[in-house]
Amino acid sequence: MSNEGISQEVIELFENENINSIRDYHNELNHKVSKLKIQLDKELLNNYNEILKVTESFDSILNSMKIADNQFRSLCFDDEQFKLNKLKEPILNKLNLSEEEKNELKRQDEIDLNNNNESLLVLKLADWSFVIDEFIDCINKNNAMLQHDTEGNNNNAGGSSTNNLMSSQEIPKIVFEKVNQMFCNLESDIISKIKNNGEYCQVLNKSCSKFLKNVEKMEITNFDINQLTNKQWIEMYNILHLDEYPWDQDKKLHERVIDKIFDKLLITQRDINILLKCTNEPIITQFINSEEFKKRLAIKTRDDLQIQLTRLERVLAEKPDGKEKHEGEDILYPYDSNRMPDVKTILNKANLNSNGLGNSQRSQCHELIIKLLELLKRLKDLNETDDEIINKLERLHKQMLDTTQSKNKEHVVTGETMDHVVAQVLSRYQNHQFSNLLEKQLVQLQDLAGH
Repeated sequence: MSNEGISQEVIELFENENINSIRDYHNELNHKVSKLKIQLDKELLNNYNEILKVTESFDSILNSMKIADNQFRSLCFDDEQFKLNKLKEPILNKLNLSEEEKNELKRQDEIDLNNNNESLLVLKLADWSFVIDEFIDCINKNNAMLQHDTEGNNNNAGGSSTNNLMSSQEIPKIVFEKVNQMFCNLESDIISKIKNNGEYCQVLNKSCSKFLKNVEKMEITNFDINQLTNKQWIEMYNILHLDEYPWDQDKKLHERVIDKIFDKLLITQRDINILLKCTNEPIITQFINSEEFKKRLAIKTRDDLQIQLTRLERVLAEKPDGKEKHEGEDILYPYDSNRMPDVKTILNKANLNSNGLGNSQRSQCHELIIKLLELLKRLKDLNETDDEIINKLERLHKQMLDTTQSKNKEHVVTGETMDHVVAQVLSRYQNHQFSNLLEKQLVQLQDLAGH
């Protein structure tokens, strides 16, 4: 009976009977349980020897199966012990031949074995397929771990990651090393023979399809310590461009996985900068110099330029909060006397003020313009340009510069108190510094535009 059935029976018992009846029923059940326990103990005692014999038989069967499994594995995969060409060595030793002639016969036999032995083909295909299945299993386990961590963090902010509990044999970036080796080492002539055999070709196609589908499902997060490295994602890209394999059986799926690889490599500007600096790795250098990468990077850079420009327009469109405040007063009294910040914060604030970035709007604009200039430089390095973005940014830049310079021209230092006068002087200084900063950035922008 299920737990729900038992619970319902108990509820009905309490609804229909009084306490005395329930107590009597409970005592009766306890008495029955005691009698059954005594009966079970007697049965176990009487049949103990038989139970022991059965247990020993199971142990013996298990040990025999383990021995048989180990011997079968050794028979299948211990090439040094079971190479077919070694069977002929005793015969060769009986022949009246020189060592050179014996070696030549061995060499010819090995060539014949490699070309015609179907068992070798089966072993290579099986080994390749097993490694792919192992990698797919790791992907699924890692995805489940990440989902569990996410749910745990939502329920408990102090929850610890379970990724650390995975063994090294289950971590995708470790198992992928074997996958890459298997794909690259399966010779093209072996693959050609596999394709000519209907059953083997079906295994090849099915494994490649499973591989693509599960790579597409891989969870990609910044906090996953087990995810593939940049180099491994590039190796994955190279694997998916090996012509020997049947990647074209599902072209749309293949394209989606390629897109996923580029999305991972180009996910943030920080990731892009790290990738572009890996010039000591030949495989990475070759990849970032490829036309496909440059094309994708140019598209990503244009998209980021548009995002940053929209943010700049939004910041410039923001209006002051309406609080009445004397101009420059935030420079004189930037902090609440009851809550003084640390020295680092004070120095950072002073540095911003000295560059004319005393208020939040100017500081945000400056950061966005720096990002836009970096992106435009990257686009130029790719021999690409975006005149529309450049013209918009130049227009916004000149607008900010004109507004700042006009403030200083119209500004007359007056004030009710000395604090107000000093604040206005500092404000004029900030406007001047901000104008200089904008002029320098405008020169950089015009250089990038080729004006």
